[in-house]
Parts: sequence; C-alpha cells; structure tokens
Amino acid sequence: MDVFKYASDAVYDVFTGKKKSGAAMMDVMSKFMSAANPVNSPSWLQTMSPTIVDPFAQHYENMNYFGGKLAPEAPGYGPDKVMSYQSYKNAGPIGKTLAPLFNKISGGSKTERGVVDWSPNVWDNYFNFIAGGTGQFWAQSFALANDATGGKFDATKIPVVKTFYREGKPNAGDRSKIESIVRSSSVTDLKERDYENLTKLLSRQVESGEMDAKKAASKMKTVKRRQYIKKFADENDITYDEAVKALKEQ
Repeated sequence: MDVFKYASDAVYDVFTGKKKSGAAMMDVMSKFMSAANPVNSPSWLQTMSPTIVDPFAQHYENMNYFGGKLAPEAPGYGPDKVMSYQSYKNAGPIGKTLAPLFNKISGGSKTERGVVDWSPNVWDNYFNFIAGGTGQFWAQSFALANDATGGKFDATKIPVVKTFYREGKPNAGDRSKIESIVRSSSVTDLKERDYENLTKLLSRQVESGEMDAKKAASKMKTVKRRQYIKKFADENDITYDEAVKALKEQ
C-alpha cells in the first residue's frame, strides 16, 4: 500500500490550495481503506456506506459504482478549468443543462468557477439516482427531442423502442445472469473476470434503460458485501449465517 504517496499528494493539495486540510485527510483515509479492501470493490467507502449516500460517496471519490471515473478531473497544473463544461461523451442533456446553470447561479461563468461547479456527469449521476428509471425515461425522451430538432433523429433511441432494440445484440438474458452472480456470491469465491462480467452486464442494463443506476449500484454492493461475509466465514471456519451474526455483533 503506497500510504506515503497518498500522504504526500494530500500535503501538496493543501499547500497549493486545491483542498482543505480536512478534505485531504479524508481522502488519505479513503484511499488507505480502499487499498486494504478485501472484497475487490470500487472503494471501501462505497461498499460499506448505505445505498442512500452512494451518489455523495461517488461524487466525493469521483468514482462510479463499478470503479471507473465518474467525471473528468481538474488538472493538477495550470489554470483551473470550469468543470461544468468538462464531461465524458456519455453526459446527458440534463447534466449539460444543470451544470452551467448552477455554476452561473453560484457566481461562475464560462471562464470562472462558481461555488457549485460540477461536471455534467456528476449532475447526471445525482439525477439518475433520485429520479430512477422514470427519470431516465424522460431524460432519454428529452435527448431524443433535442436530437430531432438538430436533425439527428434516431428511432432506436426512443425509450420504449430501445428496450427491445440493441443493434442486433439481444440482452434479454442479462438480468438472469446478473441474478445468478448475486445468488452465487455467498457460496462461491468470485474472480476478477466475474466482477468484470458483472460490471459489463450492469452497465448494459443501465445504458439500455432497463435498470436504473441506483438499482445497479445496489446489486454490485450486495455482491461485494456477500463476498466479504463469505471471506470472514472461511477465515474463521464458521458458516455464512454465523458470520452474518458475528459481524452484526461487532
């Protein structure tokens, strides 16, 4: 575990004004706990925290539910970029609308960062968590209308059509594969390829609108927790149920 690197990075961030001392210390602790994480999860914080705080934990760590970057990061050199205009290609119209709006309301502009200057990807993540599947339906409909007015209409992007059309790649069996992995996570040691497969299945479900991001995150968290309990049971030579009881009493 490269604890010294985490600490030196934190000191640099504090001295350069990029982070407050408290935030820097929390960052060091989060990275330290993640490095020691026995369940191969995106982070210890996200694995052990209640689902209701997932979007806040993901925003704080800039890490989505399967371990990838949630949004582009501000460069550690040169002038600060206005993050409300920095996003990945998958950023939706909701995030692209809210990000510059709140940046402007909080005192920012296209060239100056406001108090609330978040990437469109961060806003999309909060929106998808709060609004769920219904929100994603309307977000996709909003995007479709936006494309239609710009001459980019694609019928396969209509939410109802999108459920049944996957450009020749049916995903009807994805849900059963996900449930199979979830069920087996309490009795089988999952390998890295199993996590990669689960991530791919969950991502495809979210992208197609068949599962909201909140539910996908919950599925991944369930698998991680069950693996942690199983590992605890194996190390102490007890049953899974006994491990659950023992961990509750800790």
